[in-house]
Order: sequence, then structure tokens, then C-alpha cells
Amino acid sequence: MQAGTSPWSLPLCYLKLLNATENLQFTEEESSAVVIEAATAEENSKNWLVGSVITVTPVDEDFVVRIFRSVWKVKNVSAISELRPNFFLIKHVSAEAKDMILKRRPWVVHNELFSIEPFNPAWRANEYFFTTMVVWIWVHKLPLQAMNSEMVLRLGVSVGKALGVDHWIEGGNMGDFLRVLVQVDITKPLRRCVMLGNGQGKPPSPCPLRFEKLPRLCFFCGLVGHELSSCVTKPADPDERKLQYGS
Repeated sequence: MQAGTSPWSLPLCYLKLLNATENLQFTEEESSAVVIEAATAEENSKNWLVGSVITVTPVDEDFVVRIFRSVWKVKNVSAISELRPNFFLIKHVSAEAKDMILKRRPWVVHNELFSIEPFNPAWRANEYFFTTMVVWIWVHKLPLQAMNSEMVLRLGVSVGKALGVDHWIEGGNMGDFLRVLVQVDITKPLRRCVMLGNGQGKPPSPCPLRFEKLPRLCFFCGLVGHELSSCVTKPADPDERKLQYGS
């Protein structure tokens, strides 16, 4: 590659060759493998994370790096770099700094979700798909008998992968809602409610859900990452009075 050549501007024929290695017959020299020292790789990358801004529009690398180096504090982050378009590698100086970033998800930049996942030293960049969002969900309109940590975990499991509950519940405090931390699938429309049955033969009742720090959401299809104006599944002239996910 010539100096100054962007990896994203390689000739199409060369890019096709890179993606078709399973059909190639390798020479003896090419078949000689360089072995990765697994223990060394894991030790060097144990405090790394990867992230991607979930959006249909291009992102400014410098802006994303500047924002999160400021929010996460320079002392906690040794480097943030874009490895390919909209794919960021985040290197932390300590396990505590990395855990802080994971625990405070979701992260939102300019109303777009910045999806973050643990780094896997054995994976290639194209093996990360960023299809989930970790978010606190408020579950409303619960009967008093359901205001406990066991029930909120069951409700969380019905929405996605339940990761934790708000500890104030365990102290016997009651309120208008319960909070549960859930990893949800963002390739599907966001859930608007959970149905709660009373075990007495009556129809189940809907318990509305509210998402904290909700990023950009399409009010027509319910997917994160774009809005109504750029939705490819909406009708040509949607009736905003009939939108199912907001207005």
C-alpha cells in the first residue's frame, strides 16, 4: 500500500480477493502459521472495549473521540481509535475504569446510541455486530404484590437478558414503577409493555415500559438508530396520529 493511501480506498478487485481466501490454494510459505501467544494477547487487552455508533449517517471520528475522552476522563482512557468506519477500539488504563464504562451504559452521543461490548482478543473486527443495548427500564402499573426484586427480574427476562435490579426494592421501598437493567436486542422493535397476568382467570394487563437515556428511535418501526424521516419501511405519507412508537 502506498504511503497516504486509505485502507477504505483499495481497488475493488483486491478487496474481493481479501474476502475470498477460502477459495485460494496457498503456497508452502503462505501456509506457515505465525502463532499468537494467547496469554500475552489476553493480558495486553484485558482492559479494552469496542464500540460503534448505531446510526445510518456517517460519524465524525474526531468528535466521538473528543466527547468520550472528556466524559470518561483522560486519566481513565489511554487511547480511543477508529479501526474502520464507525468501529472504535477503547483502551482503558485499569479494570476499574473499564467496569465503570460498562456499568454506566447506555452511552449516547448526539442522541445516537454508542453501543459498547467487551473486547475479545480472538475475534476479528467483522465478528462484532453490536446488536444489543444495555439499558435501565422502568416498569409501570404493577400491582403492589408484584413490587419485589424476584418479579422485576422475571419481567426483565421477558424483555431481554436481565442483568440487575434497582436495590431500593430490596429495602422494602415502593413506588409507581420498578427499575430493571436489561440487555435488549436492538435488531427488533423496542418493547412498549409487558403483559402481566393475575392468575385469577382475568385477561392479562399491559404494564408500560420506559427506557432511560433512550437514543434516537423511529416512531414508525420502533428500531433504534434512525428516525421517521429516514425509515425505509414507512409508507410514503405516514399518518403521524397512528404512529405506534411515539410522535
